[in-house]
Amino acid sequence: MAYSFVDSFWVNNIEEYISTTGFDIVWKRMKGSQKLGKDVEEYLKSLAKIENEYSKSLNRLNKGSEIGEDLGVMGQSWIKLKYEFDQVASTHEELSSVLSSQVEKIKTMNEVQDEKKRKCKESVRKCHSHNSTLYNRTLNAEKVYKQKFLENIQCKKQYESTKSFAVSTKDTEKLFNKHIKAVQGKENADALYKNLVDQLEESHKAFEWEIHQALIEFQKLEEERIDMQRNLLWVVLNARSQVSVEEDKCYENVRKTLEQCDIQRDIIDFISNHQTGSTRPAYLKYHNLDETRKEIQVSHAQESLSDGDYCSIQFPNSKKFNLDLDDP
Repeated sequence: MAYSFVDSFWVNNIEEYISTTGFDIVWKRMKGSQKLGKDVEEYLKSLAKIENEYSKSLNRLNKGSEIGEDLGVMGQSWIKLKYEFDQVASTHEELSSVLSSQVEKIKTMNEVQDEKKRKCKESVRKCHSHNSTLYNRTLNAEKVYKQKFLENIQCKKQYESTKSFAVSTKDTEKLFNKHIKAVQGKENADALYKNLVDQLEESHKAFEWEIHQALIEFQKLEEERIDMQRNLLWVVLNARSQVSVEEDKCYENVRKTLEQCDIQRDIIDFISNHQTGSTRPAYLKYHNLDETRKEIQVSHAQESLSDGDYCSIQFPNSKKFNLDLDDP
């Protein structure tokens, strides 16, 4: 069983002598491969753009976000997190560069292959056009040759019939000349037909050779494309795996800092650094003004109280204030 383009896409049918059925099937595959190449190129280009935008977004987030001061190790963890996210952003930026370089490679391959395919297609098209024209001329010449052949037979029979019947010399001469002319016409048609068949054979050999070469080239290009895309995807996946490894290292560094977090210790550190005291303030006591007045009367001279001078009385837990009491 054939496993090559050049041995698998021929049509063994004289009715399709100038057919390009097999070539057309392979060419359709080439067009599909061409589209695949461009699809992969666009996909990787979009992927590179996404990675680049993600990297920039992380950087903007780290630079633009302010996280308030936290306690002890948690504060250190936030600082570590932002630092490691900077590293993560860098890894995605590097991945974007890797993807962009692969885009350039496949773009170059697509352009080179497209040009080679175009040249092969054009060569086959020219040969097919010439071969088709010559083929149609040959069929027409064959038709004329058959017609002249039959005319010659008919003229020969008519001429030979004069030998069996009494025919005038003039009629015999006329039939003889017609026969000679028919023989010449048959010979000319035969020569033209034979010449065109020979030309067609040479043309068809050239046509088959062009298809032969095109099929070899197409298989070579297809093998190159598959190999290129396989290796390209391998590189892309390896790069993404490496990014995942680097990302996990960054996250692990943050986790190591978080592992040192002791909730009680952070609380103690905060208290030690910011405490104001352990004694609570005394409760505000109720003071009855009547009772306070009596106490003041006992402690002051009778003459001062008789004037109703209560303007400078102080109470515990209160600022000094003036009282204007009308009651005795």
